[in-house]
Amino acid sequence: MPTKKLKPKKGKIFSRNYILVLIGVFIIWFLLSPYADFNPKWQQPNVLKSKNGVLDVTLDAAKSKVVIGGKEQESTVYNGKYINDTWEVKGGDTIHVHLKNDLTDPTNLHFHGSHVSPKGNSDNVLLNIKPGETFDYTYNLPVNHPPGLYWYHPHLHRYTDNQVMGGMVGAIKVKGNVDELPGIKNIPERLLVLTTQDIGNNVDRLVNNQVNPTLYVRPFETVRLEILNASADDFYYFAIPGQKLNIISRDGNTLSQIDSVDSEVMAPGDRIQILFKAGSWADYDVKSLTYNAGSFTYPEASFMKIKVAGIPVFPKTLPTKLLPFTDLRCIASAAGWIPSRINPPACPIISRISCTAC
Repeated sequence: MPTKKLKPKKGKIFSRNYILVLIGVFIIWFLLSPYADFNPKWQQPNVLKSKNGVLDVTLDAAKSKVVIGGKEQESTVYNGKYINDTWEVKGGDTIHVHLKNDLTDPTNLHFHGSHVSPKGNSDNVLLNIKPGETFDYTYNLPVNHPPGLYWYHPHLHRYTDNQVMGGMVGAIKVKGNVDELPGIKNIPERLLVLTTQDIGNNVDRLVNNQVNPTLYVRPFETVRLEILNASADDFYYFAIPGQKLNIISRDGNTLSQIDSVDSEVMAPGDRIQILFKAGSWADYDVKSLTYNAGSFTYPEASFMKIKVAGIPVFPKTLPTKLLPFTDLRCIASAAGWIPSRINPPACPIISRISCTAC
């Protein structure tokens, strides 16, 4: 007598298929999660990008009512913003800036750290734009302009300090070959514009005009932190206790290899770019460590948090090599121009690696 084949019940088939669909959705979510915006609460300045090799911007310098660190006050700013827009360009681009001075004091403009002409209507810090006047700047970046983080601010003697402290600042990102390197290309970028508000002997430290903000990073994700000390007078002794600072660039100069350090002293105007490599779920305090500046000692202060949370991502390997460069100290040392007593065997300022490796 032939045996009957048992047919699976429809309910079990549906249940099994439903589970498979859920597993498939989870896998897709896991794979695509690195490309989703995981920082809806992270605030950073608006970015203006060049188009067809040109960036046209207007800066209206005026005293305006703005909110600084959550408190409304009057301050000298560009376009009514404490910390103005970020400009993003690349080598070979031209930046046109229409500057209007609605202040009661003279002012001018400086493209800090750039490799452009200091003459005429370019990066000429000797220009004096009087109250009520306008001026058109033109910055022609050479094709081989070093990629990195720069910034713009007034640079007229006697007036620079107050105007920068007021918030007349903005970042400039010059894109280039370093952005295409494996381990750097397509990773999330987060800009940190550090400023301070001095109240008596106390220094309130702000990040993108925020008090103690939180940056969310996924487990095992690598994030590029672009850090600018845009304060007028104050130092940051930058550190993320429990994490190395994997520095790839200092002051617009890309290193030949990553320099992993525990902390970095950042004077006013200094910039660094680091690769923050998250581990598993954790919280980190971003601090300015105690620093003796001579006439004043800055106490340790936590001013930001990094929270590692959410769906994990596949970890990326940090690049072993960045961009080659010629360390002029090595050339001077080889030529015998540097006395041996002050000629260290390493390159402590730029890369902390041996001169032979530069």
